[in-house]
Amino acid sequence: MEQKKLSRIAGVLYLAIVAGGIFAEAFVRGRLVDHSDAAATARNILSHEMLFRVGFSIELLVFVCDSAVTALFYILLTPINRTLSTVATVFRGITVAMLGINLLNNFLPILLLKGTYFQSFAPDQLQSLSLLFMKVHGMGYALGLVFFGVHCILLGYLLCNSRNVPNYFGIMMALAGICYIINSYTSFLFPAVSGVLFPVILAPAFIAELSLSLWLILKGITTGPQP
Repeated sequence: MEQKKLSRIAGVLYLAIVAGGIFAEAFVRGRLVDHSDAAATARNILSHEMLFRVGFSIELLVFVCDSAVTALFYILLTPINRTLSTVATVFRGITVAMLGINLLNNFLPILLLKGTYFQSFAPDQLQSLSLLFMKVHGMGYALGLVFFGVHCILLGYLLCNSRNVPNYFGIMMALAGICYIINSYTSFLFPAVSGVLFPVILAPAFIAELSLSLWLILKGITTGPQP
């Protein structure tokens, strides 16, 4: 019973992570950031400053929730395989730390565009720097998702060996991990292709994580190893 309660808490937090991540990426950065136009991006951020700040705050909360999910998954998955559960936890912990620090790059445009720290810079220079930091934030995300991809593959293996979780959840999570890694390396090696590939390659990851979070909430899990 205790495991089921913990798994349902993990599911609620995981659902919050999915929802918060979509809001920050699609409804804030997707709406405000034009990667081909620094001036337009600066205008959008200044015109919708509160939305930009709310997006930052929600994404910060996402990483707080993710830290809790990391700990809960370790507790739930240790009975299956302590060694792999520990390794999976380390990789997810690295992801949370990297992306949490990387979030500062997402906030720097406000300091550049509204602060008095760079008065010697021309407006167009500040706009270009702001867009640069947004691009660095995107690349930082790609770096972190490589580690998260490894975590998802390990998580998938562990779920496949769980007592009462359908095997397809484990397969879906492992596939999600592979998709995350492919997407990240594509953004580094073939940036011209990554924009087209992004929505397609990450669709399986979205479906897998959303499905797992709902399963955890509705069913809960008992995570002993398969008999």
